[in-house]
Amino acid sequence: MPSTSAPSSEEPGDQERDRAAADKLQGQSPGCGDLVHKNTRLLMRSLVSVFRQQDVVTGARAFYAWKHGSMQSKRDAQHAAKLEATLETLQASHQEERTKHKVELQAAQQQAKDAQMAHQASLREDHRPRMEAVEETHRQELAAAEQRLRGALLADHSQEKQAMQQRFQLQADEALARHQAEQQELRTGLQQRIDNAAAEIEELKRHQAAAVGQDAQPQLEFEEEEEDDEAACSDHPLLMLTDTACGTRGDEILLGPAGWRHSRNDELCCAVDCLPASYCLFFLGRGGGST
Repeated sequence: MPSTSAPSSEEPGDQERDRAAADKLQGQSPGCGDLVHKNTRLLMRSLVSVFRQQDVVTGARAFYAWKHGSMQSKRDAQHAAKLEATLETLQASHQEERTKHKVELQAAQQQAKDAQMAHQASLREDHRPRMEAVEETHRQELAAAEQRLRGALLADHSQEKQAMQQRFQLQADEALARHQAEQQELRTGLQQRIDNAAAEIEELKRHQAAAVGQDAQPQLEFEEEEEDDEAACSDHPLLMLTDTACGTRGDEILLGPAGWRHSRNDELCCAVDCLPASYCLFFLGRGGGST
């Protein structure tokens, strides 16, 4: 059986070379090692079938198929290596182009930014007169508004001041009217009291004349002297009492009936500079009296 031993003698060496080539190609191109192992397994199955069936022709055909598959695997591995090298070259070239495009893009962006800044500066220069005119208009409007506000405030203040002056004047007029009414009432009451006191004095004079039993001649002389004193006293509308016999020293007296004065302590008395010091008749209140 020489025909059957030849394939078996070539099989281990070929398998080892194929396996080594498959291991070498497995690290370079994906799928090549799997293809070699697949062909190897196919060959082993064919050889086992040949040995079992003692079919030399079938074994030769299987060997030829294995040999052809091994050569195709080598060509596939070489083609895969070329493809991988081409891929690496393309990747490097693409990376260079990408870097170049990135640099160009950055330069273009910087140029666009510079152009935009220059355009903005040009626009600011072009619009500067208009902006200054607008600002001047705004300042004028603001000044006019402030002037109007100041005028309105002054007008309001003047109105409030006039209203306050009117209120104060009204209050002053009311107070003056009340004061005048009180003064008039006081004067009326005082005049009434003075008239009553004068009547009482006249009545007292008559009683005194009847009590002392004086005759008509001395009484007439007394009355004439009194009239002269009254006329003299009427020349002094406002006097000060200086004699203790006629009231409290230093009392201010007001003009009363002819020849008589009324002091603040409600006394009726003749001025001492118009009559002798011993002649002063006054009354306390409305009733009673002393000399």
